Amino acid sequence: MRRFSLLAVTVAAALMLGCSGGGDPTSQPAPATTGGGETVDTTAVVLEVSGMSCAHNCAPRAERALASLPGVANAKVDFTSKTATCELEEGAEFDAVAAMEALTAEGFEGKLVSDPSGG
Repeated sequence: MRRFSLLAVTVAAALMLGCSGGGDPTSQPAPATTGGGETVDTTAVVLEVSGMSCAHNCAPRAERALASLPGVANAKVDFTSKTATCELEEGAEFDAVAAMEALTAEGFEGKLVSDPSGG
């Protein structure tokens, strides 16, 4: 089940953010919070990242910022598509607001898009 609260969409639109990725198809989805208390069942979260001017420095900086968040097992930023995928540790929660703040601290803007299964 996938639930995005109106608050999460509003915050995402206001602060702008981005991530994508796969996962073990046999694993149970991990709960993710939208930052507004709502949860989203998923194993990875996709974000849109704006403000990157190069693949050499910007994408790795955004990747490190997202990978440093609690519960994120792996973060991959694609400079060409301006997206990031945050793969979650088993049972971990994803805080979209914290992810947006981490990107903003590095000079980027982000927006929560969805999980890779299209939910």
